[in-house]
Amino acid sequence: MFLLNYFKKPTNDDINNNNNNNNNNNNFFNFYNTKEIENDDSEGEEEIFINNVTLPNYVLIKILNYLLFSNFGEVIKLQYESDFQGTFNNFLKLGLVSKGWEKSVMPNLNYQYIKLKSSVDCITLNRWITKGIYQTPLIGIKNIDIEFPNVVSRESSKEYSSFKKIKNDYDFDKIRFSYSMALTEASEIQDYLTEFITIHNIKELEFSALPSIKNPLGVSLLPMIKFSELGDCRNLCHISLKNQLLSCEKVLFLIELFPQLISLDLTNNRIGIDYTEVFHQSLSNANGLQSLKLGSNALKNNIDYILPILEDSCFLKLLDISENYIDEGSSNVISDFISNNKTIESINLSKNSFNQLSINQIMMSLASNKNLKEIHIADLKCFSPTLLNEYIESTSSLNSLVISNNNLDFPHAFFTSLKKNQSIKSLNLNYCSLKPSDYQSLSDYLNSDQCNLVKLSLLRVFPDSIPTELLFSQISNINELDISVNYMDEKDCKHFGKFLETNSSITKLWLKRNKIGKNVKYIFNSLVENKTLTHLNLSGNIIDLVEINLDFISKNNTLISIDLSQNTILNTELLNLFQKLQSSSSITHINISNNKHDGDIVFNSKKRTPKLQEIRCSGFMRNVHSIKNMARTIIYEDDFAFQYTTYVDVEIRAKFTKKRAAM
Repeated sequence: MFLLNYFKKPTNDDINNNNNNNNNNNNFFNFYNTKEIENDDSEGEEEIFINNVTLPNYVLIKILNYLLFSNFGEVIKLQYESDFQGTFNNFLKLGLVSKGWEKSVMPNLNYQYIKLKSSVDCITLNRWITKGIYQTPLIGIKNIDIEFPNVVSRESSKEYSSFKKIKNDYDFDKIRFSYSMALTEASEIQDYLTEFITIHNIKELEFSALPSIKNPLGVSLLPMIKFSELGDCRNLCHISLKNQLLSCEKVLFLIELFPQLISLDLTNNRIGIDYTEVFHQSLSNANGLQSLKLGSNALKNNIDYILPILEDSCFLKLLDISENYIDEGSSNVISDFISNNKTIESINLSKNSFNQLSINQIMMSLASNKNLKEIHIADLKCFSPTLLNEYIESTSSLNSLVISNNNLDFPHAFFTSLKKNQSIKSLNLNYCSLKPSDYQSLSDYLNSDQCNLVKLSLLRVFPDSIPTELLFSQISNINELDISVNYMDEKDCKHFGKFLETNSSITKLWLKRNKIGKNVKYIFNSLVENKTLTHLNLSGNIIDLVEINLDFISKNNTLISIDLSQNTILNTELLNLFQKLQSSSSITHINISNNKHDGDIVFNSKKRTPKLQEIRCSGFMRNVHSIKNMARTIIYEDDFAFQYTTYVDVEIRAKFTKKRAAM
């Protein structure tokens, strides 16, 4: 991944000054984003504080350092993930280097992704191109992510267009367009984007909240991309148009233009508002469509026309029709689709308006389908699990079940049916209220040999405290456990700590907003003996580290990531925490953002923590330059109000109580 993502639009004087004096500019670019990345692996070099000023050439080096030393999987993807240093060949460290960096470093990069987040990125890239820095194209880049700012400029000249140069030098498979604010003048960029997509014969095209643009010849709006000119993109198989507020007419045109589509994401548009029958007729030509997401489109009973076409003409594996105000009038069509479709593997019916009779009818149809692997039936007002229990007992194909925010009625029967099922690996019961009398049934299932769950989510399930002693004793299969937004008193934490000491299956654990407080000591003490946990999230738990034993940091050899954000850790305890991290042999990522800081903080150690690669901290630490010595990468995050955790917890509790009262 090659990132260019955090500049603000410069003034004309800035641009002219930089062209005249590339290396002596002291006030060029400020960051575009509120988050800042700070990194310095050089010794004896001039320090550049990138939260204040920076030089364009050095910006790239800062980014390369971030990429080289970060393994945050959801953001950074290397071609050789097993050995990220090998990606850079002989370069084990990058810092503020000489003017020859473009010849020594650039040709050896091997990333598959490039991101342009503002027009200034394009200007900077174009400047590097014209100065010969990009004479040798980057190796292996396949994806590009372009995020437009509020104003796009300096792209009106085709001769100096960055898109033109990128278009000619690189070969892309996937492109993603998004924006940060509403565009005010971007018509000049329209032709470049359309030509760019066409030239590269893009396979995957994703738009994220991309608005229309002003017509320079009038007041009407034009789409950012000229779809009519993309007809030659015969390799285009995957399109995502989430949050575009597209009308049925515009979506219809898109489907007709690309009948070869394999996946189409139209979540949160306006298809149902001006629905026409031509829409479902056009779907009959998309014979290769395997994934279709139509959530949040106000389709209502128009789904009656869509599903028969999909059943006859497509080989769908995934269908999402959630949150579409679909009521009992469509239950027959949905039931027939589920019963007769032999290819569907995942279906999402959540947040619709079915009555109990129609829900029962749909549940009965599930038994006729032997291929379903994933079902989402969350947040249904009239949900009754009786027929679902029968289906669970009979199915051998279902792997994932999401029934969050529903009333389970008779939980004992539900958990008994789960014990008779050997295929379900993932279960989401978030916001499904359980009574204390139901805890034993849940415990019997979780601790039985019949439980094959790998992933379990129980957010806000327990009205009082989590009965950890009852629930967690013999669990041996679960790898990912989320019991956040509940409550854990001292007794619960103590028993859960004992459970973690001997558990050999859980690798990822979420305990967010459980009001753990001082009782975190039991969790930390258990990590001394635990040999499997790699990711631990303790954010929003009113935790301070005063008189808390942190020996687990030096004795645990498996924990990679720990999140302590939104707690009450004071600066003095942060210093002690980082001193302990010097002896860690495994922790690479830590989040301490949005804690209750008091006064100044100074990290005296000039020695970098051996394993620590990334620190996420509060914005107030932007001026704490000594923190750069603690990790390879520092990411500053904006602070929320300190009462944020309490406020969210109260809000959720009120919602939970209201639901129970309704029962």
